[in-house]
Amino acid sequence: MPRVRSSIDLGFIIGAIALVVVGAFSVLSSRRLRNEARWVSHTYDVIHVLDQLESDVRLPVHDPFVDQRAGGELDQLRALTSDNRIEQQRLDTLSAIIGGPRGASLALVQHMKSEESRLLRAREESTDASAKDSALIIVSSTVLALLIMGVARWILHRDLRRRQLVENALLESEAKYRLLMQQAADAILIVNSDAVCVEANQRASEILGRPRDEISGLPLSAFVRRDGAAKGPVLPMLRYGHVTTGEFAVERPNGSRVAVEIRATILADGLIQVIARDISERKEIERAKDEFVSIVSHELRTPLTSIRGALGLLAANRLDLGEDKRHRMIDLAASNTDRLIRLVNDILDVERLNSGKVAFDRRRIQARDIVSQTLDGLRTVADRAGVQVQWQAADLTIWADADRLTQTLTNLVDNAVKFSPAGSTVDVSVRRDGRFALFEVRDHGRGIPADKLQLIFGRFQQIDATDSREKGGSGLGLAICKSIVEQHGGRIWVDSTPGDGSAFRFTIPLT
Repeated sequence: MPRVRSSIDLGFIIGAIALVVVGAFSVLSSRRLRNEARWVSHTYDVIHVLDQLESDVRLPVHDPFVDQRAGGELDQLRALTSDNRIEQQRLDTLSAIIGGPRGASLALVQHMKSEESRLLRAREESTDASAKDSALIIVSSTVLALLIMGVARWILHRDLRRRQLVENALLESEAKYRLLMQQAADAILIVNSDAVCVEANQRASEILGRPRDEISGLPLSAFVRRDGAAKGPVLPMLRYGHVTTGEFAVERPNGSRVAVEIRATILADGLIQVIARDISERKEIERAKDEFVSIVSHELRTPLTSIRGALGLLAANRLDLGEDKRHRMIDLAASNTDRLIRLVNDILDVERLNSGKVAFDRRRIQARDIVSQTLDGLRTVADRAGVQVQWQAADLTIWADADRLTQTLTNLVDNAVKFSPAGSTVDVSVRRDGRFALFEVRDHGRGIPADKLQLIFGRFQQIDATDSREKGGSGLGLAICKSIVEQHGGRIWVDSTPGDGSAFRFTIPLT
């Protein structure tokens, strides 16, 4: 027997039962009415024959033809009342006296006719009662069937409403899932058990560097590699039903690579959801942090070692060769202390500028005044290096923080003087460039290699590893300049030809 799986099955069963009940009651009522009608008709037939027999018996004279016909009527009555023992006895009595006096035969026939008439009335009443009962049964069973069908209909509609609500909820959930999938900040790929992509969101297209319609149908191995390995399965643990996580590399069609962190899980329908997060920035931060720690530790260790050595010699009173060496040790410790102070100040400046914690006091200032004041402060440095500084500036009013702009120009001119040979010239100029004032510091030193031009404004970037020792720089000056200029709304860059000097330029908005 099939099991009831849903309300629809239950409603169908109830409806079928209702139809069977109505049909059964209808059949029983119809059969009973037919039996009652047959007995009424049978009684009518008996009375009709008795009427004919009464007519024959009423004749005053015996007629052989009439007597013969009466005998046939008696035979008909015997056949019609064969199941009635009393009537059969009466017919036997009537057969015995029918040839005798008419009065006795007539009385017996009339008595039989009276009994049949009484029986007819009883059967007609029974038929009427059966008809009423049948009608009541049919009406009742019909009402019951309608009620049962109504219950079945209510069950069906409730189930259909529930199914509709569930379907709407599923559609709404799917729509929300697809919206979240498309708006997700991470790349989301849906792949089958063979690790072939069947769907991807917009972020996946951006990270993979491919159109979404091109991603579908490609295996993950076409663009995802284990970090540091050329081959190998991307989702090795999914076959056992486990979550797969790890760091991988995405290879784009243009040859570039993106570091991603992947988390893959099996969905209820057997498909696999792969979430890939771009961790390139995190990797770059980790690399920069490691590089920062390495460089800072080196930059701090070198002057501290020199200071510690000089102070150790002084403390041990081992400088007995003369007062000059003692002073040189003191000067060495002092210069390295100054170097440490500059390094710490530069690091603090970079961090404050990049974090936005430095408040810029912008005002209307004259570009000529900034250049003049800056170069006056660097005149001694230039004379000591044997470098001549020349300048010319247009009469421009700019919107800037005078102290920060002076710091930027000081760093650039100081670098130009340090990297210029003795007897050369450093040229400083300011001219109008659209809505900006264009500052330029040009030297005639050794220049910057082409592969260093994009890196020179980074932290702790030196053209030569010996520059920090020989020139005394921290490697943070240009990074500070870049941050100050950009926070003024300008930009900074450099043009250089190795062996022919460099030209550092930056822009500051006019008022």
